[in-house]
Amino acid sequence: MILNDKFKINRAPIFIQVFNLDKFIPEHLMNQEIDVYCGWNDKFGGKVIACADGVLTLESQKGVYTHIALDKIVAVWRKRQK
Repeated sequence: MILNDKFKINRAPIFIQVFNLDKFIPEHLMNQEIDVYCGWNDKFGGKVIACADGVLTLESQKGVYTHIALDKIVAVWRKRQK
């Protein structure tokens, strides 16, 4: 695939957008321990406390909250039980 004279790539780029992530998380992951990957070195973990208005709220420690914009999330998975 050739984008223009300056940029040549060997394969077509893949863009995946998950719609209704604000519905998926509350229905399937509420009150569960999860890890959230947002690209590069941005990885967050904690218990899902809320998911509303385009923001996911995790509690990583008692009283310590992380707020993540849903449109920045690349991947989400449940933490493995040890």
